[in-house]
Amino acid sequence: MTWQQQYTTQLLRALTPFLTVPSTPYACTSHDLKRLQHHAKVCDDIADALRQTSAKVKTLINTSASPIFRLPNEILSEIMLWACDIPELTTFKPLKYQRFGKHMSPVVLGQVCHQWRKVSLADSRLWTFLWIDLTFETSARDVRRIDHWFRMARHSPVTVNITHNDDTRLVDEVHSEKLLPDWKPCRQVLKALFNDYASRIGSLFFGILDGGWGDLLRSPVDFAKLKHLTVNGELDPVFAPIEVQMFANAPQLESIDLWAVDPTTLRLPWNGVSSLRVSWAKLDDLVTVLRLSPNLSSLRVRNMGGTGDEDEETAHPSRYDPLSLPKLRNLEVTDESHNENVSHLLRTLYCPSLLKFQYNTFGSRTHSSSIISSLLPFLRQANNLLSLDASGILFERDDLEHLLRSVPSLHRLVLDLSKVSEESTERPDSTATSLVQLFHRHDASGQYDVLPKLRHLELEVDLKLSFRTLFVAFETRCPQQALAAYSPSPLPSAAGGCGLESAWVNIYAPAGHVAPAEWKFWLDSLYQRGLPVRLNVPFAKTPIAFAPAPAFAPAPAFAPVSSRLYMPSFVDAI
Repeated sequence: MTWQQQYTTQLLRALTPFLTVPSTPYACTSHDLKRLQHHAKVCDDIADALRQTSAKVKTLINTSASPIFRLPNEILSEIMLWACDIPELTTFKPLKYQRFGKHMSPVVLGQVCHQWRKVSLADSRLWTFLWIDLTFETSARDVRRIDHWFRMARHSPVTVNITHNDDTRLVDEVHSEKLLPDWKPCRQVLKALFNDYASRIGSLFFGILDGGWGDLLRSPVDFAKLKHLTVNGELDPVFAPIEVQMFANAPQLESIDLWAVDPTTLRLPWNGVSSLRVSWAKLDDLVTVLRLSPNLSSLRVRNMGGTGDEDEETAHPSRYDPLSLPKLRNLEVTDESHNENVSHLLRTLYCPSLLKFQYNTFGSRTHSSSIISSLLPFLRQANNLLSLDASGILFERDDLEHLLRSVPSLHRLVLDLSKVSEESTERPDSTATSLVQLFHRHDASGQYDVLPKLRHLELEVDLKLSFRTLFVAFETRCPQQALAAYSPSPLPSAAGGCGLESAWVNIYAPAGHVAPAEWKFWLDSLYQRGLPVRLNVPFAKTPIAFAPAPAFAPAPAFAPVSSRLYMPSFVDAI
């Protein structure tokens, strides 16, 4: 017998006389009444002692247990939300979230303990992402899982990811006579999802766009709350559907992301779409869809193909009438630099309200005169272009100067000056150093040059660049008030310009490269003038190292400007 059992037995023996209650009727004398009152008081004292002991034991357990069990339910719920890695409704990464359905979910977290189960069942946000993978292992249990998931999500819109890992045109050893679209459990899962809960889906990734699901694709579904749609198509056109009516009834649809699918086969409410991303589509199909989407505010195009007719010799510019997108604010193009379809698209579009343009490649950048010749007229149409990322284009000096003069309203500019085109290597005035000179705030005469409203500049350069020229260009764009504090004579003022606010320079250099000590001095000088410049080696992912420099005592950053030593300007020195 343990000591706990011995203590309990002795306690019960001692309390038994006090717990004895006389039977009724009972002739109570004054002496008996006093004795019963004494017993009642003793029982109350024992009850108070037991309650105090219980509180002390609970406190001891809480202090000795893991800290996570002492967290409030609100904090624990946020931790679970992070652990489940719920994707945002506007961002879809289906390959990343395929693990969600089997490994990390509120069902798994609820099996840790009673408290975790209570928290996981109470927070509807944990149940707002449902991953459905259709395979030959799909069963009726998945139908019950869908019902449970939407019931726990309550009234919150649910993000649904539908994929299938088995090729619908192949068979396996077990089901040698069946195809996945004919597999009855898969049909039951889709029927339960779209017939009962389609109106509660807020974001949908649809990865089964294949001819084998013809009945499903041809029937409109009531997507009353659907705002974001991602469709992963079929690369083989033989099995691609001719027409998809499934998403025709989606009045709140705002964002569409199409991967390897012919957009003209989808019957969608294009007129209300504000954001569109198209990947691996033909130029003809893209132009057709854009004419149906006049309210687009964001357009992203990736890997644009041609017409597919190799024998056709008709030029694209004569085939397409001007296409106006008056509300387009953001345009992003990612494609090979030698793809002529990008030039055809830029010649076709008219976007007067464009605020941000970005053109990137897949690393194989080449000088393309056709892209530059179509890019400049396209950017001139914008009334107030604020951000330009042209890092995927290699410029010559004349082309870059024309570009900078075409967009005087720029606030942010990203360029790649690490390489120059083969045609420009023969000209000494077209090197990276001469390109940097275009960023001088004022020319030799003191008159304002280009980009008067530039605030943020990002450059990619290599070690062949003259960094003295780079820092001189930066200093001419330091904030005017800071320059006036250091200069003995006022600098020429630029109309409406306040200088750069930040500069980022990515240096293509070997890992561990040591920069000259004067670079550090120049950086400190620019920082004291109000312009923070950061040098970074992209491949090393760490700031570049500097060689030891002679010791000097700069004025503290918190000291007043009048008490600092005058630091000569690089422009004055030149």
